[in-house]
Amino acid sequence: MKATFSVAEDMYIWQKQKSTWGGLFQKDTQEIRYLPHTITIDEAEVLMNFFDMVALSKYEMYLRTFINSTQAVETKAPVFLY
Repeated sequence: MKATFSVAEDMYIWQKQKSTWGGLFQKDTQEIRYLPHTITIDEAEVLMNFFDMVALSKYEMYLRTFINSTQAVETKAPVFLY
């Protein structure tokens, strides 16, 4: 099974402050930058393991539903022949 995914960008917030005359005059600026997130091999492995666990959980739910439905059909009142 092939899986593809994309990683959201990182958001960086820079705040610059400049004051003169002992704080009498101040200038504040904020800048928001979105930079691409770099993903390491270890992070990719953790992410793929997470997706595998989700897939196994969904498969387990399917199997439980299938097993429970077949047991409901097979369980009947016992017939005793003498």
